[in-house]
Amino acid sequence: MTVKGSVFLRNEFIAEGEVRLPGAHIGGQLDCTGGTFKNPPRKDIPDSGRALSADGADVGGEVFLEGSFRAEGEVRLHGARIGGNLLCDGGTFTNPPQEGLLESGNALSATAVVVNGGIFLGHGFAADGVILLSDARVGRFIDCTGATLRHPPNDRLGQPGIALFVDGVIIKGGIILGQGFASEGDLWLRGAQTGADLDCTGARFARLTAQGARIGGRLFLDGLLNVDNSTIDLKDTSAAALVDDDRSWPHEGNLHLDGFVYNRIARGPRDPKKRLEWLARQAEFTPQPYRQLAKVLREMGDDRSARTVLIEAGRREWEQSHQSWFGHVSSWVLRLTIAYGVSPERAFWWLVGLTLTGTLLFGLGYLGGSMAPTERDAYACFEKQGWPPRHYQAFNPFIYALENSVPVLKLGQDSTWAPDPGPREQERFGEVNFTPWNWLARAHPHTWVTPSLLRCYRWLQIVSGWILATLFVAGVTGVVRRE
Repeated sequence: MTVKGSVFLRNEFIAEGEVRLPGAHIGGQLDCTGGTFKNPPRKDIPDSGRALSADGADVGGEVFLEGSFRAEGEVRLHGARIGGNLLCDGGTFTNPPQEGLLESGNALSATAVVVNGGIFLGHGFAADGVILLSDARVGRFIDCTGATLRHPPNDRLGQPGIALFVDGVIIKGGIILGQGFASEGDLWLRGAQTGADLDCTGARFARLTAQGARIGGRLFLDGLLNVDNSTIDLKDTSAAALVDDDRSWPHEGNLHLDGFVYNRIARGPRDPKKRLEWLARQAEFTPQPYRQLAKVLREMGDDRSARTVLIEAGRREWEQSHQSWFGHVSSWVLRLTIAYGVSPERAFWWLVGLTLTGTLLFGLGYLGGSMAPTERDAYACFEKQGWPPRHYQAFNPFIYALENSVPVLKLGQDSTWAPDPGPREQERFGEVNFTPWNWLARAHPHTWVTPSLLRCYRWLQIVSGWILATLFVAGVTGVVRRE
């Protein structure tokens, strides 16, 4: 059919049986406002189940399926081209799935439709059956404000329960699923591409699946209703910004964020503890959502929170791959020493602490006679006079502790001095070459630091020094991943 003007099937128009407009060319509008189209699927009745068919139609203006428009049976617009808007506000589309009726289940089928304007499915719009908009091309936006969709799962019929199916849709504007929107069924937006926001503010749905979607604006997931029984799947989804609140987060196990990328948190909790609680609600641990959150927090100027998130990610990743007592012990060590590679400088400060503690212990041990030369003649002189021969290297507790703390470092102290197996009281404090120990010697001439204690601490220094140095190098070089 070719019509240069418009086609009006509106107001009191009633059709009992299929209205067919396949491949029609309409220069103006297709106006079905307030019309009634009845052709529900019925057993043993050929051609039943399609109320209005306009597959491949080319409409130069708007298509009106709104107001008190009512369809009992499928409304089909496969591959149609619409020069203006597709207006379905307030319309009622009914075609629920029925056992044994293949024509049942699709309320509105508009796959691969091209709409230069927008698609309006709100403000009292109601559908009992699937809304199919997959692979559609929309010039403005899809507005489902206040819509009610019904297509719950039905195990008996083998129906997965998808109420809105917009896989692969490309929209220059955004998608609005908020402000009274309610869906008794799943929302599938896999691979959808929008130039603006995906707004689910105040929506009610069972499941939102947006795997691989590319959202050019903000993703609004705030004020959601029915969160106790809802699932949100954002795997491999990207958005310019995230807007949410903790009351809208689904329960643990009902959140999927692996591959979700967003540039900032426009509105919502930014406290790292709160956000870690959000990430903990994922069905399974994956490191990417933690690194993404840390990246966003860092770019927002909160480096400290970003480090907190990365440390928690390192802990969970390490413990997941090392589920044994060794895993728990090594996790504890990694957390204290290099924060799972996030802060390798911690290992350096541990080495500093080992060295300073050793300086104190070995210095007090020297004052108490618990340190002695390793060379036989020097040892005899030291035992007799209280100090080594003049040619012998003087004891320096700081250098001695530093040598034992830092692997491979050799400055001559470790090879010339060692804990004395036969301690005695140091008699000539003036011979102590490290000035602070002169003061300590006069204040505490008798010390509790024994050779056995010094030996144990030296062993601890050597082992800990190797571990800390290795972890430091691993953290700096990225062997233990930092991000």
